Amino acid sequence: MLAKRLVAVGLIAPREKCQKDTTKLGEFIDAYLVSRTDIKPRTRINLLQVRKNLVNHFGENKPLADIAPGDTDEWRRWMLGSRKLGHNTVRRHCGRAKQLFRAALRKRLIVENPFADMGDCLVKANKSRDYFVSRDEANKVLAGCPDMNGN
Repeated sequence: MLAKRLVAVGLIAPREKCQKDTTKLGEFIDAYLVSRTDIKPRTRINLLQVRKNLVNHFGENKPLADIAPGDTDEWRRWMLGSRKLGHNTVRRHCGRAKQLFRAALRKRLIVENPFADMGDCLVKANKSRDYFVSRDEANKVLAGCPDMNGN
């Protein structure tokens, strides 16, 4: 309001309208992956899995700038619910999505990372999967292994 009044009396120049970047989600991730010649093949596969889930939820042509923090919370719940992914898988996907959007932020394609304040993006130990191997079980496994003579 004040700026408009100052423009009207000639004290300041009109503000330039900020043009919203229209980079699309799918095209950005594809370009990011092409640019990352330093990553290992398994890392690329993991990032492609994140791309698939982001695109399945938001759409290939969703502008990056239109994805808000609340949208990312919904994406996380969507992966846990309808995609039926495990909690650790969802945590890893969120961490990788955070990485992708941080790269978009650094390229100034977005003004904020919608994943920036999302916590709980690290894999945690799952104690329910712990298993104690008894001496008897260990001996059976060792008995089934070849020895130095190939027997």
